Amino acid sequence: MTSYEIASAWAEAIAADATLTAWAVTTCGRTWDVRVGWQPDHLPAEEEAPLVVLDPERWSETAARDATAHTINVSVAVSDDAWETVNGVRNLRGLRRLDREVLPRLLAVLDMAVPGVRRGATRIDYDPQFFPLLYLDAAITVEIGRPVGSRR
Repeated sequence: MTSYEIASAWAEAIAADATLTAWAVTTCGRTWDVRVGWQPDHLPAEEEAPLVVLDPERWSETAARDATAHTINVSVAVSDDAWETVNGVRNLRGLRRLDREVLPRLLAVLDMAVPGVRRGATRIDYDPQFFPLLYLDAAITVEIGRPVGSRR
């Protein structure tokens, strides 16, 4: 299985998840725009949110050649410039929602999407660079063991 195949399966699982869809419709007024790949010279605009972009970054054989390691970047964006006060602290609502409401469900969906594929190292970054389009970026590494006797 290639990184592209994993990203595609994850994208289909995200698009089909009733909980994520309900969150998007209730919170953002529309369903997720789910994509595999992105165009560096045409970054998504505010009106395209909520948005999930899966970018298959790389894959390689492990040193023992008995597995393949894959890195897939998952970017989730919402357009939200509102502030909310929680426990006396002002929070940028979109970042809080991405972290508290979207991320746990998203990771659960990815964990169940492809039999035999489990998340390994996961690095999460928050990116307000395109404010009010707020991104949560996850660099996810998975390792897939090869069947005994497999050549690929």
